[in-house]
Amino acid sequence: MAQQKNTAYVSTYLPMPDLADSLPELELLSIWGDSRWVHPATFTAGDLRYVANDSIIILAGNSYLTAWDSKKGNLLWEYKFNHKRGYSNMIRNLSVSKEKRWIAAANDGNGLFVFNYYTGKIEKELKFDDAFVFGSISPNGKWGVVYGLSKGWVIWNISGDSIYHESYEKITSVAFSPNSKYCAVSRPTDNDIYKVQIINLADKTINATKNIKIFRG
Repeated sequence: MAQQKNTAYVSTYLPMPDLADSLPELELLSIWGDSRWVHPATFTAGDLRYVANDSIIILAGNSYLTAWDSKKGNLLWEYKFNHKRGYSNMIRNLSVSKEKRWIAAANDGNGLFVFNYYTGKIEKELKFDDAFVFGSISPNGKWGVVYGLSKGWVIWNISGDSIYHESYEKITSVAFSPNSKYCAVSRPTDNDIYKVQIINLADKTINATKNIKIFRG
């Protein structure tokens, strides 16, 4: 049997030229914080968003959601999710509806909660008792999606407070279109193929489907 000869890979790209360091030095404006944001820390939890014309920063870490004055660093409001046995109760991600002045937080074991980002009042909530819970709301605040590790995913009609669509298929990410008319869902299949489905929220039809090959190094 002939021995396979290894050939070195030679890049056809030209090396990046040296660039002059003309960027100004960054200035530290302020430090303010709270250990609840990062304890216990994980790489799959926690998020932050600017809201209210950038005057408020919403921070999610551990099971706490906190809102801060972005100029002065004053705490405006806070919320702590109830701990459910068997779940981490981490806040996994945040999403914003500027139109409704809402911030949505996805929390392990509890689900997707929608807050008024000025007051911290809970406006809507969708219970979803699963691990590794992620979720998002549409820009107009009409729709929500929540998904977890083992219980599939649902599309939530927030304005009607009802389940619009549900599936036990696993998904890895979701995004709403800027006009809130479509929802794109990424779903893994075999051999590192990811299927991206675009759902028309007016009639639940899948109006486009693309298969995307994910190459792993």
